[in-house]
Amino acid sequence: MLPSTAMTLLRADPTTFLQTNGLTIDGGPANGDTVYCFGHSDQAHAWAAGVGGPNEVWKAGDAAAGGMGITETMMTGLRLQPAFNLQMIPNTTAVAYNAILHGHLTGAGADMMFTGTLTGCTIIIVANAARTDVRIAHLRPGGLRGGAFSEQERIRGSGQLNGQGATHLFGPSDYYHGTCGSNVMGIRVGGAWEIYAQVFVRNPRSVREVQRVL
Repeated sequence: MLPSTAMTLLRADPTTFLQTNGLTIDGGPANGDTVYCFGHSDQAHAWAAGVGGPNEVWKAGDAAAGGMGITETMMTGLRLQPAFNLQMIPNTTAVAYNAILHGHLTGAGADMMFTGTLTGCTIIIVANAARTDVRIAHLRPGGLRGGAFSEQERIRGSGQLNGQGATHLFGPSDYYHGTCGSNVMGIRVGGAWEIYAQVFVRNPRSVREVQRVL
């Protein structure tokens, strides 16, 4: 399908789209609104064919950071999509757990959010009940921090965004780290944010499930 069609379907029904189509994400280095390239992925060969394999494989890449790995042809075209890039905080960066660097999703600006693939990382969210004010961070374990599972529990116990503890957490124990990874994206619908996670088996790559995180 055309990238414009795929983006329309992704917006209309994220769960169904992510259950039937593979997604890979190349996130950018900074939080904030940017432009994402969205198109057929040149990593399609990494996904299993047949049962569990996706109909098509799509890649979202921060255009400001290169938007790499997307195949552009005259037949399929390339979709440029305004989106909020949520940076992955690398494990070489010291973190104050009571004041974690984060992105802020509101009713203004881009109405989609992408972040890099989770392979041991944890997503921490502080959201109001209406999901119209959402603070979100993406932390990578190891290095200056602990292992994947211990880091998730540390964030659960002491992690704060803007002085508040997590209302929602999505980490390695939720996406079967060790055998699986996850791609996380968000979409604003009627002013409220919805966050989804496509959990995939790593080898051979196939969609295991889709979780609604927020």
